[in-house]
Amino acid sequence: IGKGQSVEVKCMERDSTDKPYLTGKFVIASLERTDAAQDDATYSISLENDGEVTFDESAITETPETAGA
Repeated sequence: IGKGQSVEVKCMERDSTDKPYLTGKFVIASLERTDAAQDDATYSISLENDGEVTFDESAITETPETAGA
């Protein structure tokens, strides 16, 4: 993938890889590794929309009140 080209993004709930709740083409605006030494890898990413985005609310099983509880 060359600089500035779009990539296909699929967002899914943690531990659920069979049904994405969001799909679409995006350009990666920034990607930064943010973990401390000796920690699990953690990244921060900023995406810019590059076309139609599909959102499937039925693929979300957690509610904000129970997420992370």
